[in-house]
Amino acid sequence: MSIKNIGRIFAFDLKNKFKYICLWCVAAAAVMFLYMILFPSVSAMVGLKLNIVPKAMLKLFGMDENMMFNNFVQYFGMVYRIVIIALSMFASSFTAGLLYREESTKTIEFLNALPVSRSEIYFAKGLLGLFANLLLIFVAILFSALAGFINGGKTFVFESFIDMAVKMSFIPIFYWALAWGFAGITAKLNASSIVNTIMGIAYILGYIGVLLENKNFSYISPFELLSPQNVTNLNSSIIIGFLIYAAVGISCIFAGLAVYNKRDFEI
Repeated sequence: MSIKNIGRIFAFDLKNKFKYICLWCVAAAAVMFLYMILFPSVSAMVGLKLNIVPKAMLKLFGMDENMMFNNFVQYFGMVYRIVIIALSMFASSFTAGLLYREESTKTIEFLNALPVSRSEIYFAKGLLGLFANLLLIFVAILFSALAGFINGGKTFVFESFIDMAVKMSFIPIFYWALAWGFAGITAKLNASSIVNTIMGIAYILGYIGVLLENKNFSYISPFELLSPQNVTNLNSSIIIGFLIYAAVGISCIFAGLAVYNKRDFEI
């Protein structure tokens, strides 16, 4: 396996997808900065009306009646948790699409004729998906931090902010790994559809677990396992859950590689 070949494929795909990635970065920056720069007014308004919102609705968005909306870091956690759903969908659709479209548009024939191995193609596509995912996460966190420096006041504690942001950002990374692996396993179905379906089911099951106040059940969803409340109060069960998700993601990547090296292309 040649790193040079991986780099060439990576650079070629990055050039083709650069505008698309930039559009997502602009959208992520705009959404996070807009919501976070309005922290003083939104927190005051929501704080006054929080007691009239049904508890089930609050739990759906990872909130509770005791949440302090005059705290920038907690407010960021609530907003970022919602945005992470979109980031996870981007991670799965973009990464899976890189492999899926090669076969659906028949361009895999061209790649297969070049002196590159399937492993090199697989790693180049997956690493581009990771790069785009990390860039999007970085932009979202950067513009949130900028808003924090502007109007976060004393409640903007940079260390706590970064700690929460980094831990919660594992969620789209996990779905990137699933999408990369599933894209290597199958070309008959778009892997992003499979992963997005898994994501939706996991989110609903996690929400049901929260309503039932069953933490073990709610941890089926990484959105619940790494909720703002949990990442600020880590315990052994949360750490074990995180390690399980990490192991599943890594296993999925290598399973995808093994199958991708052996399966017939849909051409």
